[in-house]
Amino acid sequence: MFELTIEKKADIIWVNLFGKLVNPDDAIQLEEKIAINLTEEKNNLIFNLKELNYINSSGLNCLIKLFTRSRNLGGDAIICNMNESVKNLVLITKLNTVFSIAEKISDIDEYIKNK
Repeated sequence: MFELTIEKKADIIWVNLFGKLVNPDDAIQLEEKIAINLTEEKNNLIFNLKELNYINSSGLNCLIKLFTRSRNLGGDAIICNMNESVKNLVLITKLNTVFSIAEKISDIDEYIKNK
């Protein structure tokens, strides 16, 4: 089962993912819910994956699409709080060279200040 919550703060959209992101329909739902919130004023995404147990190619593709949309609007996307299996998948697919990665939420404040 997959769930998500979205919080908007300043120019940042915080996305908390829960469960397993493996179903293409869930990936489409995620993309649609975030896409309607992305604007030139709110163009930065933070994906909190602390409660995401598993992600497959459908989920990764969705994150890449949202990252691209964020960048096209002048923003950035950060992934934080990955568990070991998700972290390994991100490393294997070399998405760590695409996304900004934060080990924990407290690291994000430092990243944003240095941006």
